Amino acid sequence: MNIGMIADMAEEFGVSKPAVQGWMRQDTFPRPVARLKAGKVYDLDAVARWRKRRIHARRAELDRLEGSL
Repeated sequence: MNIGMIADMAEEFGVSKPAVQGWMRQDTFPRPVARLKAGKVYDLDAVARWRKRRIHARRAELDRLEGSL
């Protein structure tokens, strides 16, 4: 399992820490695998799968909207 915290996710996915915090507010975002004094720890592979599904869903929605124009 590839694990990490907010800073690790930001680095792994090339986004800012506030962007990751925004993802974490989504109901569908993977739950932490551990909670340490330093913060929550996540399965980065699960986060990558979540991102991929989210990107595909957004693209499908854009295609649907463009098709209705």
